Amino acid sequence: MNQQDQRLDFLAVFYKYLEDNELEVQIAALRSLRSCCKYITSDHIEKELIPRFNEYFLKPLATAHPSTQHLNGANQMPINVNGPSDVVLKNQALAENLMYIGSSMSPDAVKRSLLPLFENLLNSNHPNVRVKLFENYNKLVVVFGSTALLDVIKREFYKFVADSNWRIRTEGFKMIENFGKKFVDVVFDDTEMITKIHEGLRDKVGALN
Repeated sequence: MNQQDQRLDFLAVFYKYLEDNELEVQIAALRSLRSCCKYITSDHIEKELIPRFNEYFLKPLATAHPSTQHLNGANQMPINVNGPSDVVLKNQALAENLMYIGSSMSPDAVKRSLLPLFENLLNSNHPNVRVKLFENYNKLVVVFGSTALLDVIKREFYKFVADSNWRIRTEGFKMIENFGKKFVDVVFDDTEMITKIHEGLRDKVGALN
């Protein structure tokens, strides 16, 4: 068996696990991306892998309803009495491992196919998915490049810092902190952004200031 045949056999097994009915198996497949993507070409990732993410991960996420959240005592940490849904859990795993996909893609493929996937995850109304995505912001910048993310980051910053969930607001300010290191002039020339930063300093949640 030649190397190409071995790669195709490997991918067939990988996709079988990625599409498995068991949540734990799907998440294990996602977490293996950090090593698996080294053996998958950029063209294959764009034409085969990302469409599977859209079909098996993003489509269910778009139709799922966020669970009711309660506040957990003095810490005011939102909790879900039933736990996150399977859809949310596997999309958290996708958000956590997105940068490993991009590291194996060409710059054009990243812009054409991976950036829309990133933006679709940002459109999730599930806080856990969005938080996980921006916990990996620094690694994602390496994949996308700061300039490519400029408009996306500005738009998402305004959404994050206006969110009713304090964890989302916190991630918004962490995001702008990292973003500001690369685009200080953009931050300080934007009066609306400065206003939001000042509002964050007055936020009742101590973690934001």
